[in-house]
Amino acid sequence: MTTSEKIRVLNTPEPIKFYDAAGAVIVGGVPTALTDVMVVEGYGRFPLGNMKKVKMHRAVVASVDSKDYIVAAPAGLVAGDAVRIEVRANSNRATAGVVTAAGFGDTRNFSITTAPLTAVTPTAIAAALVLAYPAFVSAFLPGEHNISLTAGGTITRIKIAALAGFEDLIIERVLITRISQGVPFQQPLPLLVSTINSVGFEGRGQGKFLEESIRMSTNANTSITGIDNAEGIVDRRGMYTNISFSLVSYRREDLSLYADHGQTILGTPVLTSFSLFLNEVSMLAAGQAIENIAKGVVLVSGSDAHTTVNGSTALTVVEERTEALVTTQIKAVATAAAFIL
Repeated sequence: MTTSEKIRVLNTPEPIKFYDAAGAVIVGGVPTALTDVMVVEGYGRFPLGNMKKVKMHRAVVASVDSKDYIVAAPAGLVAGDAVRIEVRANSNRATAGVVTAAGFGDTRNFSITTAPLTAVTPTAIAAALVLAYPAFVSAFLPGEHNISLTAGGTITRIKIAALAGFEDLIIERVLITRISQGVPFQQPLPLLVSTINSVGFEGRGQGKFLEESIRMSTNANTSITGIDNAEGIVDRRGMYTNISFSLVSYRREDLSLYADHGQTILGTPVLTSFSLFLNEVSMLAAGQAIENIAKGVVLVSGSDAHTTVNGSTALTVVEERTEALVTTQIKAVATAAAFIL
C-alpha cells in the first residue's frame, strides 16, 4: 500500500478501526494521540502521525438553476396571436470551456408556444404560457425534456427551472416572440430576470456522480465477469463524505540487508495519495466513523502545516487549500462535533 493513488467507497463502518500504539483496538473508536493508527480492512494501515495534507469534505446537496422572469408583450401583439417562448440553456461544463460529449458550446434550446391569446396583458400571457407547458412536455418521451415552466412569484412572472437530475444546466436567456399568421418574421424580445431562486450546482459527494467517476472507472467493475462487492458499490441515491490525504512512507533501498540484519534502510520519503468516500446514511451520527475520523484529523492538524482546523465561515483560496473539516454548508469548522452537524 505504498504506491499510486487509491480510492475506495465504504457503505458501512465495520472495516474502519483505530488501534493504539500497543496494537490494541481502541474501544469506542476515538483516537487520542498521533501514535494511534487507523486501519481500513482491505485498504490500508494509516498511522495518524504519518498522515499529511488531510481534507474531509461533507456531501453538498445539489440544486437546480431556477429564475423568475418578467413577462412582457412583444411589439404588435394583438388578441388572436400566439407567443412562443424560447429558453436557451447550457451545461456548466460547456460554459467553463470543458469539452463535452456534444463538443464545445453544447447549447440546448427549448421552445414553448401558446394557444391563440384572448388578451395580451402580461398577466394573460404568463397564464397562457403556464397552460402551454403540459403540451410541451407531452411532445417528449419521459426523460427527454429537462426544464419546467410554472407560475412565478407574481401573476406577471413565470418561473423557468431545470428539472431534478439536470443540475448541470444553466438557463442563460429567455426570449418571447409574437406568432401571427401571415407575418413571416417577428423580432424576439428578451425577458428580464426578476428573481434568482437558486443557482445550478451538481453537488458534491453525490452517489450518482461517484458511480461514474469511481465505480464505473475500474476494470473490475466494468467487467461482466467481475465480482459484485456490495460494500464497494456506490449507492446512487446516497451522499458521501470524502476524506483525502497523503501518507508518508519510506522506500527500503536494500531489502536483503533488512531481512538479514533486521535493519531498516530508509530512503527518500514517499507521499502516497488516498481517498475514502464514506456513506453518510450509515456513518454520520455522533460517535460513528465520520466523527471519529474527524477527531483524528484534528490531532493531525497539530503536526502538519498543510492540515488546519481554524474554522472559517467564508473560505478564502488559501484557507480552502489547508482547512481540513469542510461542512455541507461549505464552511470550515474546528471540531469533529461541528463537522457532522
